[in-house]
Amino acid sequence: MLQASASGVRATLAAVETQRAAAQAAVADAQQAAVTARSAVSAAEVAVAAATVREEGLREDVRASVVRAFVGGTGEDDLGIVGATNLDDVVEATRRSTFFTNDADQRRRLIEEHRASERALRRELASQRRAVVTAERSEATAAAEVARLEQVHHDQVLMAAQVEARLEAALAEAAAIKAIDPSASKGLASEEAALQAEVQAALGNAAGADGSSGGSAAAPSGGGAETPTTTTPKSSGTRSTTSTTAAPSGGGGGGSATTTPDIVTVRGIRVARSVAPLVDEMLGAASAAGLKLSGGGYRDPASQIALRKAHCGSSEYDIWQKPSSQCSPPTARPGRSMHEQGLALDLTCSGSLISSRNSPCFVWLAANAATYGFYNLPSEPWHWSINGK
Repeated sequence: MLQASASGVRATLAAVETQRAAAQAAVADAQQAAVTARSAVSAAEVAVAAATVREEGLREDVRASVVRAFVGGTGEDDLGIVGATNLDDVVEATRRSTFFTNDADQRRRLIEEHRASERALRRELASQRRAVVTAERSEATAAAEVARLEQVHHDQVLMAAQVEARLEAALAEAAAIKAIDPSASKGLASEEAALQAEVQAALGNAAGADGSSGGSAAAPSGGGAETPTTTTPKSSGTRSTTSTTAAPSGGGGGGSATTTPDIVTVRGIRVARSVAPLVDEMLGAASAAGLKLSGGGYRDPASQIALRKAHCGSSEYDIWQKPSSQCSPPTARPGRSMHEQGLALDLTCSGSLISSRNSPCFVWLAANAATYGFYNLPSEPWHWSINGK
């Protein structure tokens, strides 16, 4: 994150936002599908139960009709046919027998129709139960998506912290190149501040969407550039005056002593004595190749402390620990830049800041600087340090 270009950070942020939105949509869809499926099953179960009751009632009616047709609905023998004494009685008894027989047949047809209806309802019930199984699987998938959504939000919080650290490094770099190229300094600070604001806005959107708390994420304590162990070469150049600026004790997370390193001047660039011979050799080799490299190196942290007091506040916390983005304008914390250790260079090519990888000076440095122990920070073509930070 610290070495990515601003466009790369924005692309990462957009990808995280897309994943978050997709996870939320999947959760909502799965939950709705489960509710719909269970509702359909409940309705189907009610319909099947009602059909079963109706069919049983029809069966009971048919049984009663058959009994009445062949035994006698009023308790008399064969509906009066056997005991009939004249033709009218026989006809009436026969009519009644036919009526009950037809009634039973009609009820049998109704039973068959209800049987067919019940079979269809049971098929529908089986289908809806399968839908419930599918919905439950979707819910399980949704639960996984919820977990992923939480991870996405965690990643956004982490990204915010990383971008905060990136902003601080960029602000320190902007301060370092201000004397060399004021326009580039201003542009770098503005771009990184805008990028940090975008990340914080996205983090706030995610927090509002998933119900978690948002807010500004502070950079991790101790997030400044590390000072690697190096072999001290032979001294060269002119030694400068040294001084010490101490951070408050017990500051907790960020404060550190900013003792000025042993600084010398090499071909117009102030650097730590430990790297002076290598810088001299590198600039000499570039000159032999027909390239004029110059620029800036060491930057006194006292000036950064003064800026922090002006932009962030005068308390110990304000100066040494408050996140850069909470200052107005955003201002890097002192003691976090490789320039303050004399171990970084901001190089110009024939008097202009190296702002493009197509610059002949950058091409030469990319091929040769590592030989002298210097490495580029990919997001800043002009910035070369002993660890690429």
